[in-house]
Amino acid sequence: MVAAYRDGNIKETHRLQKKLIMSFEGRSLAVRKVTSNEGGKTPGIDNITWHNPYLKYNAIIGLRTTLLTKFTTYKAHRIKRV
Repeated sequence: MVAAYRDGNIKETHRLQKKLIMSFEGRSLAVRKVTSNEGGKTPGIDNITWHNPYLKYNAIIGLRTTLLTKFTTYKAHRIKRV
């Protein structure tokens, strides 16, 4: 994705972003990053913490459901430079 962005291929970058957020591995990695840092014990704006595997799995499935309902209106954001 970084190589596509660096080459100026915005269409390919957006395609890869959508592929990443729709894949099970991408969503599970996102949930893992959120729950494994120090702020993982702090509830978010929905007042929910994912502290066991069952809740984490439900969060991954819930992300897919949310993304599928909003997929037609979803617009990928710009890539953050590091």
